[in-house]
Amino acid sequence: TDDCAGLMPGSLPTPIQATLPQNECIGGTTDDGTGTFALGFINSAGPSSFRQWEFFTIQDGKAVQVGDQPFGGDDGASFLDSQPSGFTKFSSNEAVGDSEIDSYDHGGNLTSRAGLASSNETAGATSAIGVDPSGGTATAFQVFDTAKGWSTVYKRFDKTGVAATGNVTIDTQDRAVQAVGVALSGDALVLVRDGSSFAARWLSREGAALTDWFAVPGSLPFPSVQFLMDGSVVLAFNGGSQVNQYKYQIADGKTALNPAPAFLLQRLGNAFAPVRNGRGYAAWGAAGPCAGSLEVLTTSGKSCGCTKVPQFENGLSIGRDGSLIVGGPIVNFGSCVYDLYPKLLK
Repeated sequence: TDDCAGLMPGSLPTPIQATLPQNECIGGTTDDGTGTFALGFINSAGPSSFRQWEFFTIQDGKAVQVGDQPFGGDDGASFLDSQPSGFTKFSSNEAVGDSEIDSYDHGGNLTSRAGLASSNETAGATSAIGVDPSGGTATAFQVFDTAKGWSTVYKRFDKTGVAATGNVTIDTQDRAVQAVGVALSGDALVLVRDGSSFAARWLSREGAALTDWFAVPGSLPFPSVQFLMDGSVVLAFNGGSQVNQYKYQIADGKTALNPAPAFLLQRLGNAFAPVRNGRGYAAWGAAGPCAGSLEVLTTSGKSCGCTKVPQFENGLSIGRDGSLIVGGPIVNFGSCVYDLYPKLLK
């Protein structure tokens, strides 16, 4: 049987367009319940600029805005990710260390808010989250005690934002939280800054330690962890350019650092996402045999072909339900217009 059978899309249909108020698109995602789109843009209407999202559903072949309009602050990280039927937004204030997660239902309506790290008079705390492929969110954040100093705790939330664990202490050293990733099993890998490099630890869904802390060499400042369909995770670094430099593959619950899979090393800097219910990957970027196009691969890394996507150079993302989302160009005093291809790679 051809591993590529059924993975490649046919010819691209006419996209459905969604228009947002201002001119810089920042990408989007979808849930896998009703296929609601969450689309982002940079709101620069006031004295400062910040990220903002709007939700859209497809009705009679048109994108119709629904739900709330979540936004991130202007002094820290913020991003929005999907759940099986809804969305999770993470935001932090890097100046003081506050962070929180907001949960939205499949209609884009805020359902809950949970605080993570909180500011204090000593220094700003650090935090990170990872969304479980099957739903739910793993979080890690620093807390400060006047008697004991800094520690790092882990807390898990279900896919609706309800706390599934309490605060589980996982580190008693003052080490900044850098990234959290969740494997297909639900186990979480937490990465902290350890001097000029990093340290990592595997935890169960409930926060029980599956390994001790182990060293992870790396010089670039921004690590990220992404799950692979074989059950492992891949660790990438970037220097602030949002270009992924894939470095290590780590098996679930193991401490060995193996080289990143060959198909990622051959496409260094490209982004990728699982498609076709996990039967393959889509990859896009400036490297590899499909540079400048959307590429579909098997889970073993075999290329199945390339698809030219109009406005590819303006930014592309893939939703949880396989929808292709393409941002429009920056237009002075214009609006952000997305081309949407619902469930193209479902």
